[in-house]
Formats: sequence, C-alpha cells, structure tokens
Amino acid sequence: MQVKGSLKELIMFDLDGTLTESKSKVTPEIVQAISDLQGDWERDVAIISGCSYKQFETQFLSEFHRFEHMKSLLHLMPTCGAQLYEYGGFESGWYQEYNNDLVLREKAAIFNAWLSAKIPDDFDCEPYGEIAEDRGSQITFSMCGQDAPLEIKKEYDPDTTRRKKIAESMRRYLPGFEVRIGGTTSIDVTKKGIDKAFGVLRIIEYLHIDKKDVVFIGDALFEGGNDYPVKALGIKCIETTGPQKTLEIIDSLKDK
Repeated sequence: MQVKGSLKELIMFDLDGTLTESKSKVTPEIVQAISDLQGDWERDVAIISGCSYKQFETQFLSEFHRFEHMKSLLHLMPTCGAQLYEYGGFESGWYQEYNNDLVLREKAAIFNAWLSAKIPDDFDCEPYGEIAEDRGSQITFSMCGQDAPLEIKKEYDPDTTRRKKIAESMRRYLPGFEVRIGGTTSIDVTKKGIDKAFGVLRIIEYLHIDKKDVVFIGDALFEGGNDYPVKALGIKCIETTGPQKTLEIIDSLKDK
C-alpha cells in the first residue's frame, strides 16, 4: 500500500511482528529507517506494543542508542499504551509519563480466569519458561512460554485459531477486562478500555494533534488482534507481514 507524499504528524508502529520478529532485537536497517523518517520530516514516531518497557529496552532501545538527537521525537508505549515513556535528555534518560497499572484483586481475577478457561485439546506446546508475565498494566500469557525459540512460536498458532478459543473462554470470566490476541503466541489482558485505541487517543491528546494526522503500521489488524482497536477507531492503518515489509512501507511514507 502506497502513501506517498503523506504529511502525517505522527507515525505509529507495533513492535513484535512489525518492527521486529517476536521478542527479537530490531535490525540496524529498521533503526536507520525510523531515524531517516524522523530526520526527513521532523515527525514524531510512537511505538506501541503489548510488551513491557523492559522488553522495549532489550528489543529496541539497545539498538537506538546512536540516535540521541532523535529520541525527543520518539514515544514508547508499552502494554498496549497503558503506559507512556518519554525521553528527558541524556542525564535523565527515559521516564514514565503515566501508567494504568492493575491492582492486586484485578490480577487475581485474570489468573483465575486463565485457570478456569477451557484449554483446547490441541494445547500441546511444551512451555519454554513461564507462561504468564505480569507487566504491571497488563498480564500476558505466552502459549509456548516466555523463552520459546522463534521457530517454535511461528509453528504453534500461525492462524490464531488456538488462541481465539482460549481468549473467548477467558472473556466469559472477565467482563470488566480486555482480552486480545497479541504477538506470535500471546494473549494480552488489560483493564476494560485499555487497548491500543486508548493508547492512540492518549498520545494524540499528549501531542495536541488530530486523528487524521496519524498513520499506524501493524501486523494484527484483524478482528480480535491487538492492533484492531486502532483500525476500529478510524485511524489510517497499513498492514504489514513483518520487518522486511515494514521497511518497504516506511520507504513509501517518505516524500518522493
């Protein structure tokens, strides 16, 4: 999809499956492309993901360190935008602008729903590490475990059928929460109303821009995917199939 000559104020990206492979570090090519996009347009870039801030540090910031002058235009939004991190300069580093953390009773309800949900008979992946991860404002369940190799994760649920069954069952126990498919093998749970649409609206308000001035790139724009709420919000969305396709999309966004 071509969006040549676009003058969007804010370019938003998903992380896993869009800028990186699942839980993998971003490539130098992606980092350079984002930096070029910022430099060419002097436009803000936001990265919104179901992962934790710690994962942002590992997958993205560790590779973005050379672009100190660009960090003021970069906005990091872990746990589907329930948190926002901004850059305060070389001495201050990254700081949390806001959060919407779950309280203890909410976390207990989520874990109980997981245990109560009917797991399909084909839930046969031997987990690599812990399945559940508490990310503060989000609980994430990784079907193959948090440390599963990428090749195992890609084979487990490529069409999301397995996770849709589990997510649907969990929703019956969690009427006050959002339960969405994310990443390659994950199910993300947040407070009701806390999804990527919430994150988009918060960053729009924070930057004092309009919805029409935003374009979002993600790989889970299908109904039930954790990128879908952005599409439902009416934001201009472009679907990607992975980092290589994202490079092509970034190139198409540049003024030619």
